[in-house]
Amino acid sequence: MCLGFPVPVLFNAQPLSQRFAEAVELIEKNGITFMSCTPATYRLIVNAGWKGARRFKLTSAGDTFPRHTVNELRALGVDVWNSYGPTETTVVCTMYHVTED
Repeated sequence: MCLGFPVPVLFNAQPLSQRFAEAVELIEKNGITFMSCTPATYRLIVNAGWKGARRFKLTSAGDTFPRHTVNELRALGVDVWNSYGPTETTVVCTMYHVTED
C-alpha cells in the first residue's frame, strides 16, 4: 500500500496487554489519525486506555462489528467505517460510514 507517509507497525514478544498499551501510547504520541483492524482489536485498544480523538478515522473488517463497540468508539469522537471484503483476498469491496446509533 502506498500511503505517502510512515506507517508504524507493532511487533514484539511482550504480553498482549502490554502490546495494546504500547499501541495506545504510539497512537497518542505520534498523532495517528487512521487505523484499520478487526473489531476485537479496537475493543482491546479501548480497554488498554485509548480515549479516542476527534480527527481519528477507523475502518474495521474481518468480523462482525458489535453495535456496543461502534457506539463506544463514536462516543470517543471517532469516525467509524465498517468494511467488507472476502477474507481470502484481503481486499475491501464495500464500506459503510456508521453514523447512526
